[in-house]
Amino acid sequence: MVRFEVLDNGPGIAPEYRARVFERFYRVDAGRSDAGRSKQEGGTGLGLSIVRNLVHSMGGDVGVERGESVGSVFWFVLPAGKPQ
Repeated sequence: MVRFEVLDNGPGIAPEYRARVFERFYRVDAGRSDAGRSKQEGGTGLGLSIVRNLVHSMGGDVGVERGESVGSVFWFVLPAGKPQ
């Protein structure tokens, strides 16, 4: 397996929301700092769901973890290709 990670330095995602961010149309509680902005900017809540479906279709897995000091670590793993 090969693991890919994308790190950000934003406010992070509370533990109770991490399991749900990959659901279609899911948005974090509007009371959080940037949640209202996403709706105003036209976000649909589909991006991470599409990523999850694509990764699963290739035999991989996807998730999100808390960053070391701030932000989040989004990751996915895929089966490694055969050596050529």
